Amino acid sequence: MGGGLAGAVRHELSTGQLVGGKSHLRKGAEAIRGLTNWLRSHPDARKHDIETAEKWLRDLKDAFGNVNPDQFIAPTPMAAPPPVPRKI
Repeated sequence: MGGGLAGAVRHELSTGQLVGGKSHLRKGAEAIRGLTNWLRSHPDARKHDIETAEKWLRDLKDAFGNVNPDQFIAPTPMAAPPPVPRKI
């Protein structure tokens, strides 16, 4: 198995076995989302930082292959509606 988070994702998707007793699919999906957001919000970052983020992003996307990583991220719970006023 290759190293790091992308390696754990590859292993889990190809074998169905957890790495270190836990799944890394959600963490990998969240990392893709975070790196994508960082790249979008930091267009003027240092060239080395952008290249590093792009490399990690490519590696993670490659690890997921044709599997949509978003399916491993839990939806954000909706806020509870405000309480209904009671008449006294």
